[in-house]
Amino acid sequence: MTDARRITVHGRVQGVGYRASMAAEARRLGLRGWVRNRADGSVEAVAAGSPAALDTLVAWAHTGPRWASVTRVHTCAADGADLLRTVGHRGGLLQQVEQGGRGPDAAAVLDRADGRRRDLER
Repeated sequence: MTDARRITVHGRVQGVGYRASMAAEARRLGLRGWVRNRADGSVEAVAAGSPAALDTLVAWAHTGPRWASVTRVHTCAADGADLLRTVGHRGGLLQQVEQGGRGPDAAAVLDRADGRRRDLER
């Protein structure tokens, strides 16, 4: 069974490697989805996979990487449409968002088939 969850993390979570660490943890757990910085200073992710793996990722989100200071984690159910609409690519892997001057709403997705990065605007 596959579930999907939206996870929003508040606190000192930008500029401390939170996105990259969350993406690595999600990949380790076999999840797919995306993660990005938000303009309000939080980090947002949508991840899909087994309920047990999602529970593990949410538990990890409360602590995050060493330099993060998490004050609050909000989770809610997400559906496949959230995942696909936001990522825009069926085979997307959870990846760190690349800001590259495009602002916090830009997302980067790695294409499983050819390994090329696909940049997508929300």
